Amino acid sequence: YLMNRFHLPFRAVALFLMLCLMGGIATGCAMGSMAADASSSLVEGLFASSQKAATPEEAIEQFFAALKMQNIEAMMACCDIEDYCDRFSFADYTERMNSSFIITGGAPTEYPLYRDLMVFERQRDFAFRIRALAYSLLLTEEEWLGYLNNQTVAPADHIWALEFTKAVDPAQLQNLDVLRIDKNCSDLQDDERVQENFCKAYSAENNVSMSVLLQINGDLFCKSFVLSEIGGSWLITNFCSPLMVNENGNGAAVAVGSEVDYKTMIAG
Repeated sequence: YLMNRFHLPFRAVALFLMLCLMGGIATGCAMGSMAADASSSLVEGLFASSQKAATPEEAIEQFFAALKMQNIEAMMACCDIEDYCDRFSFADYTERMNSSFIITGGAPTEYPLYRDLMVFERQRDFAFRIRALAYSLLLTEEEWLGYLNNQTVAPADHIWALEFTKAVDPAQLQNLDVLRIDKNCSDLQDDERVQENFCKAYSAENNVSMSVLLQINGDLFCKSFVLSEIGGSWLITNFCSPLMVNENGNGAAVAVGSEVDYKTMIAG
């Protein structure tokens, strides 16, 4: 995880490995050859550019490409971790919250020790939410859904554990597709007060709440993020959007019945 400092190379390598795998599977198939050629151009473009994601949409696409490949480093490289800790102000955070949780809240990052520890804490938080996201895309049966809201599994035994392990096999994430990406609650986001709160919360001038419509094995899901522009590049800074009332606070995606339902959900 400490490799977050090298955002672009890891993302590029992740996409390169994905393309190699896809190309190998599609050997002898004309469609696979066409996809490999098109993707090869994308990889060349990434290697040729020193930029990270130029838009919020690109950051989201890169994240889900890494999720499909189960590439943790590449996923973390899409997240606002070290940059966030570098610009975080404990004094400003305390003033905004009008309170302080000295163990679970922010820390005085002026000191390298606390800054580096906060990096690990933020990595852990993103890892927790990425796991919740993966689970939510795979545990589609009704019997599993309550677990995504931290319900205690009891009683549980060896047989249950084996069934759960089979259900969350991440190999299935290869079937994940991003159908569309949208700015959610547009009217609300245009409110200056909302933008001001975003700036204070994420210590960044430009922030946006986005939603993505996902499809896997015929099932549709909505997932929302907050992204921040840092030095001309966009990173995922929050795995949940405070503007989405139906959002799962653990980072899980929410099942939707149709694209119409998705549009209704993100309209606010």
